[in-house]
Amino acid sequence: MTLDKPMGVGNPIGAVVTRRKIADVLAGRYGYFSTFAAAAGHAVLDILELTGLPAQAVAVGEYLRRGPREPDPPR
Repeated sequence: MTLDKPMGVGNPIGAVVTRRKIADVLAGRYGYFSTFAAAAGHAVLDILELTGLPAQAVAVGEYLRRGPREPDPPR
């Protein structure tokens, strides 16, 4: 899965979500880095952690895998 500017609230940030094995291969081949984008990305990650959005995404994903007959996901 790829992510882009909305992830950085308009700042030039992109990301790839993949398995560790694939990420390790890509990291060995490509080496672009921007300190401005890194600072913006770090701030976004801080907000994600503070708001608990990753945990909520896990809960919703598990709910969707179970199917619509199960109770609503935890909030």
